Amino acid sequence: MFVIGEAKGKVSNGILELPKEYHLKRKDLLGKWLGKYKLYLSDSAPSLRFATGDISPAISVYVDVEDRIVLPTIYENSHVEIKGCISTIEVTFINNIL
Repeated sequence: MFVIGEAKGKVSNGILELPKEYHLKRKDLLGKWLGKYKLYLSDSAPSLRFATGDISPAISVYVDVEDRIVLPTIYENSHVEIKGCISTIEVTFINNIL
């Protein structure tokens, strides 16, 4: 996986649209949460372990044909910053009420 760049988004109806430039629907993505406000995505478990500092198993993340992922309802209407960091994607939830 090689992704670089930044984007902003918003969770709507429990769905977050990721940048199409990342071509994520072709990959088997894994995810790992770092606290409540940060989600890391990658196709490599070692990259996720390095990014989060956590050795627990990663979760499988389904990306639909329109490069969207489903998120828990507590993130509804949250604004999101998406950063491609070469081997991982950092998704930061900015103004959600948790």
